[in-house]
Amino acid sequence: EACVQLDWRGEQLSVTLVSLPEEGGGLPLPLGGGPACLKDWREPHHYWRRDLEAEKKQAGRIKRALQLKGAAPWQLKGEPALALLQALPEAVQTLGVRLRWHAQSQRLQMADDGALDLRISRQQEWFAVEGELRLDQRQVLDLRLLLRKLQPGQRYIELDDQQRLLLSERLSLRLTALGALMDETQQVSTQLAYPLVRLLEQSQVAGDAGWQQLAGEWQQTASVDPELLAPLRDYQKQGVQWLANLALHGFGACLADDMGLGKTIQALTLLRLRRFEGPALVVVPKSLLANWQEEAARFAPELNVCVLNEQQDRGASLEALGAGDLVLTTYGLLPGETPLLAREWATLVADEAQQIKNANTARARALFDLKGQCRLALSGTPVENHLGELWSLFNFINPGLFGHQSHFSQRFGKAGKDPEHLAQLKAVISPFVLRRLKSEVLSELPEKTEVNHHVTLSEPERALYEASRQEAVARMQSAEGGGMMAMLSSLTRLRRICCSPALVVKEWEQEQSKLDAGMELITDAIENGHRILVFSQFVDLLTLLRARLEAAGHDYCYLDGSLTAARRNQAVKRFKNEPVPLFLISLKAGGTGLNLTEADTVIHLDPWWNPAVEDQASDRVHRMGQTEPVTVYRLVCEQTVEEKIVALHQEKRALAEGLLSEQGNVVGLDAQL
Repeated sequence: EACVQLDWRGEQLSVTLVSLPEEGGGLPLPLGGGPACLKDWREPHHYWRRDLEAEKKQAGRIKRALQLKGAAPWQLKGEPALALLQALPEAVQTLGVRLRWHAQSQRLQMADDGALDLRISRQQEWFAVEGELRLDQRQVLDLRLLLRKLQPGQRYIELDDQQRLLLSERLSLRLTALGALMDETQQVSTQLAYPLVRLLEQSQVAGDAGWQQLAGEWQQTASVDPELLAPLRDYQKQGVQWLANLALHGFGACLADDMGLGKTIQALTLLRLRRFEGPALVVVPKSLLANWQEEAARFAPELNVCVLNEQQDRGASLEALGAGDLVLTTYGLLPGETPLLAREWATLVADEAQQIKNANTARARALFDLKGQCRLALSGTPVENHLGELWSLFNFINPGLFGHQSHFSQRFGKAGKDPEHLAQLKAVISPFVLRRLKSEVLSELPEKTEVNHHVTLSEPERALYEASRQEAVARMQSAEGGGMMAMLSSLTRLRRICCSPALVVKEWEQEQSKLDAGMELITDAIENGHRILVFSQFVDLLTLLRARLEAAGHDYCYLDGSLTAARRNQAVKRFKNEPVPLFLISLKAGGTGLNLTEADTVIHLDPWWNPAVEDQASDRVHRMGQTEPVTVYRLVCEQTVEEKIVALHQEKRALAEGLLSEQGNVVGLDAQL
């Protein structure tokens, strides 16, 4: 008889395939191996003949079914071991073989979500949660004991020296989330009740009248006029319905869709839906003010748009606001206008909400002070550098959910490195954050290719760079090193030398390798009929490039932060409507809010520490409406700080995606020269 034999000891699972005599007893033998004849221990002169060829074929079928590679015994750890254990019961039944544990092995029991029984009762401002996991008729585990035994990053629980409990992935995630929502007394505050309802909406829960009433209310969905949704794509319709449901129940939301998926049109649809509730306020970066005006006129013509800017009597503009009025203002004006904006807004929207990632800034505090029935944050990058930025975002959309900033740091500060803390944080925020990626919802979007275009510095450039690097290291190692600001100043100087030594040495008349490489890329792209966006954080680098372009006779458009709104719009319209092959843009002024799908090539002259900022700039091109494949070039000087910046990009992306997706391996950052 064929058997899959398991032996679990410590953290390792050993798997072998054995053959047991159906009659006559005897020790197990390798399936398809060993002697062809076996002695019957009950009949000394009787032997059994094995069909080794048939056993080998059966062993092959079992190996394929269980995806076992190589030769036995198979040693598995971690997720591969757990995946095999979960697949075994169905596999052995289908194959018609036995499952056998080694005599000295620890035994594993398996438990799925259906074995968990929960009871919830309301107690003033808290909900008490009780429950147990039923393993069989005789063995029941209390919920409190279960949560205490569940170790970070593990799917099994050690019941005693010889017995472990293997949890299904769904059950493990559910218990982790429950642990995040409950305090040490196994209670859930009313502020966290909504995540608890969402967590348990597919489970059988015995709740008292208070819980049932609340859960029933929160299961209701908002009524949305189909005509409002008609212009939207399917995923955008789902986004608006999700926003409307949260608004119905009095909660704020963060729409964190990938760049280029139409967060603005979804927000405008929500504003149209809520226009009869009262006036709305939208706070945007200055560079996006004109874009919001245009989008509102196009997609929400029934809204009466009022723009607050430096050139008007803003007090008079706010006196007679009512239903259907939409006020647009900027983060820069917000701190000085708090008294004027001190009213009840039906809807508050913060676009590019990473602008308030630092909760201690004047603009963030001013936004926190505003009163709004419905609060919406729009950001494709809700976490750019560290998880403290998330507290600031949530302090706007759902004030009080995380308590004080110090409490958030104490409870979730390890989420950047600890899978358990990360899973707990995700459990709390997941009902309030919606994120879709372009790869998931825009199957027709053309391919985007990213290329790190390496640049080798000339000998004079290398000498200047190395001298500046050694000077910076010596200064930081000295007693008067100057701390973080001095380090950042040194890093900026090194980055500017990489871009062009002429940015730091006025008399420089020698080679400028990066500008040479940039001109080569630009010329080649123009000759091949491409249209190009060129980004840099350094306006004076763009100035050097402009001189070269003019000398070569290349036409171009230009945008930086010094341009007025009128000149900015003029530059954008010229590029969109005329056959200009090139658009030079400062990253800060034009990295967001522009739709420039007329281009198909992006060149980043200098890499930035935060890849999200670069991605936002690149997605001025790679977004809805783009029909051509997009190529993104990043110019990187070899053996310089720029290579270290690019190396940090993956870690920075992991910090955000670890929270917003299923990846949990996030790490901190170090500054090095």
